[in-house]
Amino acid sequence: MSNVSSYGIIILAAGNSSRLGEPKQLLRYNSKSLIWHVAEEAVTAIGNPVIIVTGSNHELIFNEINTLPVQLVYNENWQQGMAFSISTGLNALLKPIFQCPALLLL
Repeated sequence: MSNVSSYGIIILAAGNSSRLGEPKQLLRYNSKSLIWHVAEEAVTAIGNPVIIVTGSNHELIFNEINTLPVQLVYNENWQQGMAFSISTGLNALLKPIFQCPALLLL
């Protein structure tokens, strides 16, 4: 059986929420932002590492979760769609410092 703590988590948070008109990652639920809830759950679940891929609103998201033990990765091609964010997250996860037999994509 594999070590559960070695599973990586990639959280996609690069979109600009154009239809909503404000960053959905920062919407409040029970006094915390949605991105905080997702990141916090990932950290306390099986995440090691937890990588959050940002794009639009990078600075706002960084400021929101900079105290959590996560790695933020900026997707400079976030406008090109989700596949670029997945690729950016995978590239970060495949660095030699991480040895993850599996990942969870959120």
